Amino acid sequence: MDFEARLAAIRADGAEVLAMELDHTYDEVPLPQLGIDSLTMLEIAARLRDLHGLAVTSSTFLEARTIRDLADRVTAADRGRR
Repeated sequence: MDFEARLAAIRADGAEVLAMELDHTYDEVPLPQLGIDSLTMLEIAARLRDLHGLAVTSSTFLEARTIRDLADRVTAADRGRR
């Protein structure tokens, strides 16, 4: 899965958990401003793992500032596992 696909998956799963539409205009909005807290982080991480096979640790989520930043970190972590 390439960066754009990861970004789209994070957007889609975040939108589902938050019950709102998330398009590219939200990629640079800080995660807390989107309503993402520790519980929603866990829910989104579980969806990313179960639906897309993406391993997102809590520390990765906590370090990420935006959806795009999270996609960058997930991509970098995936490259490091190979």
